[in-house]
Amino acid sequence: MTGETKVLGLFRRIQHAPKLSSDLADALILQIKAGGLEPGQRLPTEHTIVRETGVSRTVVREALATLRAQGLIVTRQGLGAFVAPTPMATVTAAQVRELRAVLEPEAAALAALRRTTDELHQLELALVSGALDPVEDEAFHRLILLATHNPCFADAIPNFGIQSTDDAVARAQSHRQILAAITMSDAAAARRAMQDHLHAELARSLKLSSRDEPEHL
Repeated sequence: MTGETKVLGLFRRIQHAPKLSSDLADALILQIKAGGLEPGQRLPTEHTIVRETGVSRTVVREALATLRAQGLIVTRQGLGAFVAPTPMATVTAAQVRELRAVLEPEAAALAALRRTTDELHQLELALVSGALDPVEDEAFHRLILLATHNPCFADAIPNFGIQSTDDAVARAQSHRQILAAITMSDAAAARRAMQDHLHAELARSLKLSSRDEPEHL
């Protein structure tokens, strides 16, 4: 079954909770593990999930970002989110960060040398809202991987594990520095800006984890 699932009875109304996105993510994970959502099956649209659960679109996006980080779903551009054929439930957040720290700085350096005018324009558009929303933030990073013109980069990082943080201003500034280096075709500066960005994101993630329960994927 590859079409969008029928949603009748699939979701329950999400009641008020300290972390609504975690509650929704848990409900989706339960459906996947119980077989209610099968591998390769398309998830309902964000609008449908909002209507069925009563939560905001931001909450839905954060919940879906959590499932992507766990390797339980994959996003196909223009088609939506699908249950992953082989869920990677054992992948940890630390392992994802380690992979990104190795690959993304070099991807940024290559993107600075190889990006096209159209790809630069797409990065500029992604920068507009990427500081506030995990989905758009991930789009910015994935566009950089695509701008390397080496598909191995995108295949190596199917999920970024990006989560919401309180410091949107700092995240936006980091993205602007990366984009500025790519715009100037300065590979060394792009590499350094991405390294600084990932280090800062790690610090913010650890800060959030210390406030809440331990982070697991």
